Amino acid sequence: MKILIRFMGIGFLTFGISALHARQDWTWQNPRPQGNTLNGIHLSDESAITAVGGSGTWIHSGDDGETWRVIHSLSGITHSFNSITYLTPGKGFITGENGLILKTQDNEQWLPIESGTSESLYDMAFSDDARGIAVGGYGTILRTADGGETWHSVQSGTREWLYDVYFRHNTIWAIGGYGTILKSQDGGGNWQSVRNVTTNWLYRIFFVSPDSGWIAGQNGTVLATADGGRSWTARQTGTLQSLYDVFFINATEGFAGGEQGALLRTRDGGLTWTPVSTGTRERINRIRFSDANRGWAIGGLGLILQTVDGGNTWYPVSRGEHVWFRSVFFVNPDTGWAAGRDGVIMKTTDGGLNWEYQQSRTWKHLESISFGNADNGWAVGRERVMVSTRDGGKTWTAVNHFRKPNLRAVFFLDKNFGWAVGDSGAAYRTRNGGVNWISWQHSGHPNDLQDVFFVDPDTGWAVGNAGAILKSTTEGWRWKAQTSGTNEMLTAVHFTDFKHGWVVGWFGTVLHTRDGGETWSPQFTNITDHLYDVYFLTHEIGWAVGWHGRIIKTTDGGESWFVQESGTSEWLYGVHFTNEGTGYAAGTLGTIVKTVTGGGVLNAPPRIVRLADFRLETPETRVIDLDSCVVDDDHPAELMTWRVRALDETLTVTTQNRVVSITPRDYDVEGQIRFEVFDPRGAYDRRDITIAVAPSPSRIDSHPLPKQFALNRNYPNPFNPATTFRYELPRAAFVELTVFNIRGEQVETLVRSNLQAGVYQCTWNAAHLPAGIYLYRLRADGFVGAGKMILQK
Repeated sequence: MKILIRFMGIGFLTFGISALHARQDWTWQNPRPQGNTLNGIHLSDESAITAVGGSGTWIHSGDDGETWRVIHSLSGITHSFNSITYLTPGKGFITGENGLILKTQDNEQWLPIESGTSESLYDMAFSDDARGIAVGGYGTILRTADGGETWHSVQSGTREWLYDVYFRHNTIWAIGGYGTILKSQDGGGNWQSVRNVTTNWLYRIFFVSPDSGWIAGQNGTVLATADGGRSWTARQTGTLQSLYDVFFINATEGFAGGEQGALLRTRDGGLTWTPVSTGTRERINRIRFSDANRGWAIGGLGLILQTVDGGNTWYPVSRGEHVWFRSVFFVNPDTGWAAGRDGVIMKTTDGGLNWEYQQSRTWKHLESISFGNADNGWAVGRERVMVSTRDGGKTWTAVNHFRKPNLRAVFFLDKNFGWAVGDSGAAYRTRNGGVNWISWQHSGHPNDLQDVFFVDPDTGWAVGNAGAILKSTTEGWRWKAQTSGTNEMLTAVHFTDFKHGWVVGWFGTVLHTRDGGETWSPQFTNITDHLYDVYFLTHEIGWAVGWHGRIIKTTDGGESWFVQESGTSEWLYGVHFTNEGTGYAAGTLGTIVKTVTGGGVLNAPPRIVRLADFRLETPETRVIDLDSCVVDDDHPAELMTWRVRALDETLTVTTQNRVVSITPRDYDVEGQIRFEVFDPRGAYDRRDITIAVAPSPSRIDSHPLPKQFALNRNYPNPFNPATTFRYELPRAAFVELTVFNIRGEQVETLVRSNLQAGVYQCTWNAAHLPAGIYLYRLRADGFVGAGKMILQK
C-alpha cells in the first residue's frame, strides 16, 4: 500500500541545516528550548525530530530531544511557519503566512519561491515526487506538477479557510472552516464539496487505509468514515476543546490533541475516546509517532512532549514558566531577577540557564523590579503593592506606605536612595532603603507616570501618559514639566549622566536630550511598534524593546537605530545589560531571551531608492516595478512588503504582482503617493513623491475651424529651455504628440487625449534634458506629422 508523502511523513534520514541568517544572537532562556508556538513536525527517524512555527522558527534534535538546534527567522523570515513537508531526504518545503513557500534542495539553504498568493498557507502534501497541493486562507488551493518548482491557483469553490490537505490513492481531501470537506479525484484540478456533517471548523484529516479515516475539529469534533469518505459520522469525544490534530498508529489505536493540553486516545478505531494526562495546559497542534511506541506532540509556546510507551505516558521535553514578565534587572552577568503578573518573581544565578521561583508574598501583578545591590531589592505593582528583600530574594516582605491604586515603576540608585511612581502622578521617595517612604499627593502631573530614573540623589526624571516628562533636582520633592513635543504615551526613561538621556514610548517613539531635558528631539527608529523599555550603557550604545519581540539597538547615541533578531514575537517589557555583550529582555508568556554579543549584527532597515518627484505631460498611467525600488542588506527584494497609497483624490493607485500603476485623473493636477516598504522584521522606510500633470493643450478659440490636419513648426527653434507646438484638427480625434531623441528613443509624451476640432498649442519645457537634436511627431486620426528641433544650453 502506497503511503502519502506529507509534512508529518516518516522514514527519512537525520539531517542538519546551515540556513541563511542562522546565527542566533538572542537565545531563549525561558522557556527552553524556545517559546514560539510550533505548528509543523517532521520525523526523520525514531530519534530525530524537526519542527517549525512562529517567528520563522526551525528547531531540530537528532538525539531524541536531549539537545536542540534552534533557528529563528530562518532565511531572514519572521512570518509564522505552518507546515514542513519533504519529498526526499534533501528536498523539502515550508509553508507559512502571506503565501510563503520556502524550498530547500540540500538542507543547507531555504529559499522563497513564488506562490502567486498572499493568503496564508496552512498545509502542503505530495502524492509523488511531482504532484502536490497546498491549501490556505479563503479557499486557496495551489497545485504543482513539477515537484514544487511552480505553483498555480485552482478554483476550490469555497471562501472558507482550508487547514489540511491529504492524498489517499486517487482522492485528494481538503478540509477547513464551517465543516468544509472538499475532495478531488482528478489530481486537484477540480474540487467538489462533500455534504456537511457539522458546522464546526475542521483542522486535520488522517487515513490509515483507503476506507478508514478521521477528521478532528472545533468543539471536540471527531468525524469518522469507513467507506472512503462517501459518508462521515460524528463520534463522541467527551470534550468541547477544539482538536487540532488526529493521528492513528494503526487501524485501532489513535490520538487527537488540541486546546488546553487536551489529548484523547482511542483503542477501538475511534468509536470511543478517553483523555490522557499530558501535564500541560498549552494547546497541542501536532501528534506524530515514528513507531508503535515512540511519539511526539508539539504546540503552543514551544510545547514539546514525548512518549516511549505507545502514548500511555507523556513527559515534557520543553520546560519553563509561562508567566507574563513586566520587568527584568541584573546586578552582574549571572545574577538577575524577572518580575510579573500574579506576584511572580524569578531569580537566576547562572546567567539564565536556570530560573527559580521566589516567594514574593503577593498575588498582585508586579510592574517593576529594581536592586540597589545583590541583596537589597524592591518590586512594585498593582493595587499599591510593594515588596522588598534584604537577602537577594530569599525572603520578600510587604511594604505598606502607599495610597494610590497602582505603582508603575521603582528605581533604586543604591541600597538607600529609591523612588517609585504610579497612577495619577503619584511619586514617592526613600532615603533609608525603604524603611520610610515620603509621599506627595502628586508630582504636579495629573496623569499616570510610567517610569522614573535618577542619576544621583537629587536629579531625576519621570515619564508618563500624554507625552509627560518631569524633572526633579530636589530628590523628587518638586517636579518641573519639560516639553517633550509629543502626546504619545511615554513608557521608559534612561540617562547616562546629567545631560544625556533617552525616553521611549508608543508607536516607536524615541526622544533624546543632550542638555538634561531642556530640549528633547525625536529620533527616527524606522518602526511603529510600541516601545516599553530602554537601556543605555554609554552615550552611544543602547537598546530599546517593545511589541512583537521588537529589539532595536544604536551605537551612535540614537542617530541611527537598527532592528535585531529577538527570536520571538511576544511583547518585550523589560531590557537590562550588564556590559556591552551581556543583556536580557523579558516579556509576555514567560519570554526571557539573552545575548552575549550585544544582540549581534546590526540589521539595517530597507531603503527606498529610484523614487523621486516627476511630471507627466498627459494623464497617462505610469508603471513602477517595486522590487527595483528597494535596497536591503539583509533580505532579497521579494521578501519586502509594500504599502502604496494616494494621499489625495487626484491620483489612482493599483498594485498587482509587486507592480504599482499610477494614473492621474486629469490634466493640470498634482498629487502625492506614499510608498512604505517593510522587511520581514518589521523595519521600514517611507517616501512621499509628488506627481504633477501638465495642463491640457490650449485651444485657440479665435481661429476658424481648420479644413485639414496640420502640424506647424515649433517656435522658437533652436530653443532653451521651452518651445511651443501648434497643430490643427478639422474634426474630433484622438491626438498623440510625442518627443524622441536623435536615436529614436521616446523622451516624453506631450499630448495623448481625445480633443475636439480646433487649433491647439502646447509648450514643452526641456530643462531636465541635455542639449541636442530632438524629433517630434503628431498622430491624429490617420494623420502623421513630424519635425526636428534643437535644444541649446
